[in-house]
Parts: sequence; C-alpha cells; structure tokens
Amino acid sequence: MKLRIVSLLLLAGNFTFAQKVDLDRYNFQGSYRSLPQRPLDASYKTYSIRIEATSSVKDGFSESGMKEGITIDGMKKIPENGHINIYTLFDDVMIEKSEVKERTEEKKDRDGKVTSKTYYYYVEVGYSFAARASITDYKGATLVSNWVLADRGNKQSYTSTEYSTYSDAAKYYNNNKYELRNQFTRQQVTAALQSLNASLNLNFGYSARRDPDILWILDSKKHPEQGAQQAAWATFKETIATVTPDDIPLESRLKLQTLIQYFDSVKVKYAGADKADKKMRYSSFYNNAKIYLYLDNPEAAIKEADGLIANDYDTGDGKYLKKQAEDMIASFKRNNTNSRHFRIDLNNAEGPKQN
Repeated sequence: MKLRIVSLLLLAGNFTFAQKVDLDRYNFQGSYRSLPQRPLDASYKTYSIRIEATSSVKDGFSESGMKEGITIDGMKKIPENGHINIYTLFDDVMIEKSEVKERTEEKKDRDGKVTSKTYYYYVEVGYSFAARASITDYKGATLVSNWVLADRGNKQSYTSTEYSTYSDAAKYYNNNKYELRNQFTRQQVTAALQSLNASLNLNFGYSARRDPDILWILDSKKHPEQGAQQAAWATFKETIATVTPDDIPLESRLKLQTLIQYFDSVKVKYAGADKADKKMRYSSFYNNAKIYLYLDNPEAAIKEADGLIANDYDTGDGKYLKKQAEDMIASFKRNNTNSRHFRIDLNNAEGPKQN
C-alpha cells in the first residue's frame, strides 16, 4: 500500500511539474540590410535631385535643405546627372475655407433643467496641398511617371484654441492667417519629403536596419532545462550583436549553428504529447526559424515554421514565420542575391559617363 501511495504522489508530482513550462520573450536587436522592391541595374550607383517649388514654399525651405531631406540608402547623391534623376514639384497650400464656430456648454440642476449656458468660439480652417515626383534614368527611361506625395483631394483641417467671444476668435485668425499658412506649408512639405524619402528607399534603397525582435526562452527556475536555456540565450545575445548589415562573421555563423543544434536536441528530448513538451518544442522551432532568417537561410526557416505548425501549439506564429521566409525568398529572387548582409562602398561611385 505504501508503495502505491508513493507511486501516486510521484505521478502527481510529475503532472504538477509538467505544467511549469513558462516561456518568456527575450528581446534583442537584429541587424540586416533591406532589399529594394524595384532593384535598379547594378551599375546604377548615383542619383540627383531637381526641385521646383512655389515662392511660399521657398519662404520656409531652402532648395538645399529640401535636397538634404532626400536620401537613398546605398546610392550616392551627386549635384546633377545621376544614374537616376528625381524631379519634385511642391505647390502652394491653398486655404479653402475659414470660419468661426461656436460651442455651447450647459449646466443643469438635479431635475435636468438648464441653469446656465457658456459659449465658446474657435476658428476652423480647411486647406489642401499638392506635391508630386517623377524619376527617370540617365538614358531617358521613365522609372516613375507620377508619384503623388500630397493630393488636393485629401483635405486638411486646423482647429484653433477656444475664445470667449466671436470677435476674439475672428481677430486671432485675421492677425495670424499668414503665419498659419506658413505653418501648414512647413508641415505639409516636411510630410511630403518624408513620404518621398520612404518611397525611394522602399523601392530603390539598401537601408541598414536594426529592428527589435524576440526569442522564446524557458524561464522556469525548477525546470531541468533552465540552465541550458539561459546559457543558450546568453550565447545568442552576445553573438547576434556581432551581426551587422555589412557582414555575418564566420565565428558568429558557427556559434549560431551550434545554437540551432541545441534547440534541435530539445525537440527530441521533450517529445511527449502533453502541453509542456509542446511548449518546449514550440520555442525550439520558433527560435531556430528566427536564427535561420538572420543567417539568410529562408528555406531552412520554412522547415522550422512547418514543424512549429505541425507541433500544434500557437500555430499562428508558424504561419507568420513561414510568410517572412517566403517573402525573403521572393526578395532574393527580385534582387538576384542570397543575402541581406553585405557591404556597400560608394567612395569611388561616379555618375554615368556623358557622351
């Protein structure tokens, strides 16, 4: 009888222990180089910018200042006649309406009867802005015919602070309407430049990226795998910090491969059908998929993602990781490369030879 009781206690202990698999997000920064959506000919290394703007835009921005706000990562900006040439046009901000509006604030007694009214007045201004860009290469081919950076159909509005009288609100607008227009112009031109810069880099640039990311690591102090998991995390954190957009050092590759082997062993070690073992395998599949992505090996990442899905614990993460890997494969094909880690040297880059 005593032996049976001891056996039952051991089983109960094992059941309780099996539930204590706590996985925590462990944060790191992952470095790589983004690849363009519309890669240019490999010989295209330079770009130039031409800007046309109305006088009201020029009041708030110098041409050189606007050009400084446009940068394509991985290409060299030259004064004129680049391999690609960006033409931008900034129109005026147009004030389309301005009116003083009223807001009423009521106070009521316990019976819901209005006992007093207070009136507030503010100015509402409606305005629009337009800006666009086009891009050609030095051979005259059109790369982008009309990039809309701002459209007059996208109406903007401004609401002033409130005043106690109609005349104070009207006076505020009359005394400040030119400065308000200048303020709107600065905001809209800045937003258009940011939009252009983002579009240029998405389509043609090679931006150095350092993005937040996570691994799932065991954080259950009494679990027998806790020490090995924490050691693996420490090695990973130290190693991933050596990976840059320019390079994955050979020593770092070897260390990351060793970590993959460790997580592979965890899948075998915790092969049961209970939730605790599934969680251990889930983190192993997830972590390996992430490591393979930073090693520029999307095919291997897909296998890990498929394993995560088949493991049947948080399958959504598996689908997400598989989509990341598939997108990477498509990007590699578009750019005729197999890596997101490479150096770009523009020191000797020159514009195209002119005939």
